[in-house]
Amino acid sequence: MKKPAVFHLYLSLLCLGWGTFIPVKSIAGVPVMSCVDNGLYYQEIMPDGSIRHVIEKNVVVLNQKFMPIPAHADQKTLEKLTRENKKIEQANQSRLKSVKEFEKFFNGSSINGTKNSLGEPVFFKFNIIEEKVENTACIQTSKALSRKYALPSARTTPSGNKVMVYAAIMTTMSANGEMGKAQGNIIYQVSAKAPEGTLSHELGHALYLMDSYGFSSNEFGDGLMGAQPKPITPQEVEQIVLKCLKRDK
Repeated sequence: MKKPAVFHLYLSLLCLGWGTFIPVKSIAGVPVMSCVDNGLYYQEIMPDGSIRHVIEKNVVVLNQKFMPIPAHADQKTLEKLTRENKKIEQANQSRLKSVKEFEKFFNGSSINGTKNSLGEPVFFKFNIIEEKVENTACIQTSKALSRKYALPSARTTPSGNKVMVYAAIMTTMSANGEMGKAQGNIIYQVSAKAPEGTLSHELGHALYLMDSYGFSSNEFGDGLMGAQPKPITPQEVEQIVLKCLKRDK
């Protein structure tokens, strides 16, 4: 088994400074660890004995419920509602298909994930959940579902409750002319004119990354958070983990 590299030690020291590095669970008998807020972070042992960093987060896609068809609807009404429901289904499938870009922009289209600055493997595990609702642009519904689908962390509050990692919610709320927009874990509708990767860029905001453009220096590289989104950089990967740990203070 390979020994943890400097990056692992650095994370452990950071976490001991801001919280406690607590075992969460076992994956195939291997203990993993977590310090969390924006995403559930842990390490897992691969079959070859190497260590892989994992950042896990639930992503809920809000899709439209079908229009109910009355039991005794006449033929004209039946045909109209059937057409409407077909359009709804097409839109729903399109939204579910759109999240496939996450693999390219976060994991580099690889089952092994991306890398940190030390060349160690990092895997982003996004659990995609479809939730059909009456209104896909309702902020109250979005906040409630973010809590409903939160992941439990290893930490507890002073009162003994689990600290939860809220889910990111993909809504159809208008971004008011912007290519995309995110406020906390709430992701707004991405413009049809937006470049590929914009949805992943907004999910990056839900992981507490900031835009890397518009500044005199670009210390995190021209990656996911650039004006033209590209696959996530090792520096951005580490910012997600370190911000996660810092919020554990």
